[in-house]
Amino acid sequence: MRATMSMILVTAMAATLLCSACETSTPDDPERSIVGRLGTGFSPKTLGAGSRSIAGVVSAIASFGVVAGQLSAQTPVGVLADGSFSVPLDSVSGGDQVLLFADGAAPGVRERFDSTGFIVLPTADGGGMSRIPVSEALVDTVDLGTISLDVASNLGFSSLDRDAQAAVFGMGFDRLQAYYRFDNVLRMARNIYVNNDPASDQWVDAGSGQSNSYLLSSIKNSYSSPTAVSHRVFSVNFNIKYPVDHGYADIAAGTVIVEVVPPSDITIDQTTHVYGPSKPLATNDVLDLGGGWNVGADNTLGSGSYGMGISIADASGIPGGTWVLRRNGADFALFDFASLAPYDDAGHFLYFIPSIQASVETDGRLTRLDLRWYAYDKVTSDYALITDTQQLDEWLHYYGFGIGHTDNTVSPPTSIEEISSNMTSITDFRNQWYFDSPPSSGVQVSGVWVLYTIGSMSFSFNYTR
Repeated sequence: MRATMSMILVTAMAATLLCSACETSTPDDPERSIVGRLGTGFSPKTLGAGSRSIAGVVSAIASFGVVAGQLSAQTPVGVLADGSFSVPLDSVSGGDQVLLFADGAAPGVRERFDSTGFIVLPTADGGGMSRIPVSEALVDTVDLGTISLDVASNLGFSSLDRDAQAAVFGMGFDRLQAYYRFDNVLRMARNIYVNNDPASDQWVDAGSGQSNSYLLSSIKNSYSSPTAVSHRVFSVNFNIKYPVDHGYADIAAGTVIVEVVPPSDITIDQTTHVYGPSKPLATNDVLDLGGGWNVGADNTLGSGSYGMGISIADASGIPGGTWVLRRNGADFALFDFASLAPYDDAGHFLYFIPSIQASVETDGRLTRLDLRWYAYDKVTSDYALITDTQQLDEWLHYYGFGIGHTDNTVSPPTSIEEISSNMTSITDFRNQWYFDSPPSSGVQVSGVWVLYTIGSMSFSFNYTR
């Protein structure tokens, strides 16, 4: 099938300001705000003073609005000497918020990365939810109470327990858990804050993808198993605009060499080439990697910008931990890819998995396509059917449900496609599709697919012959 049936990589671009000049005065009394006070483990400071180490030294709170799993950055606010902060909400984009604490005066990308963490609501399993659901709040001022730092996880935990959260946000435990299920995707906020600087027109963003292949025969008059994957390919992409010292022309000329350093070894898809901490991928690497390593101009970010893409074999997956971009041997961007890992430690897929049924008549005519959605349930340790598609509406940034035919007997190959935004079925086709061999007036199905993006992650589920 064409590119629409393969992985679409979408990088979440969000504007942010590195807080090198945060205000430390109390903001005007906003009508709506999030307030709190840094407590155990934190050492609030004023700019230009105090340690530059990570040891909980914080001068700024950065906020991100959340809309359909996408992040929209706001101007950071300062932390007062007593550790208190107030984030105004009236002017922010999106209702719910993600909050980061940071040392706004950190001198370099590594220091910025190390000093940054999330303010979270405690959850029943001992973890923390970074999405603050202020859109559901029953009060104008959401008081997170005292924030205590957990050094091991670098998370700042609100003192609001489960009962207090329900009282503030007007949400029962089940609803809060539904928010928490996909919270991991929002941890990309750290990468956006650390690596982007509109003041210097600097953008370094990352995204990931996963392409899952299934047998087309598995959907004929029965729902496919959501976990019966025949082949998977993972992908990682970077979009870079770094006008302060280099652009794509320098990359193409070889005067600037950029390396991608994964935290552990990866194998390029359909090759035996292995890269990792001791052997980074480099822009001047001339090995034939079968399309698994691509570098090229990407003017969507402006003149001089470029992109890098990696296709990773199923056995490798996308390693969590810190990925590093180096320019002529020096670090210039760092990414925490734990937020991009689509599986938990036990190998369970963390997001939405489709199951498709094709209704086929005895003469081979396709009359409808029906779609069910599943998500892994930690309580039952199984993939549970989603009966309310509101969760999909809240998280999916892009969605497509498609059917297509490709004729490879001609050059170049020709394609016919139909794509729908319906999340449950397709019943009204423009063409007369045949699942099996069609008559001269029909079109044979070559494949069916579902695509969606959530945050900066893209997933495709492809059913082919």
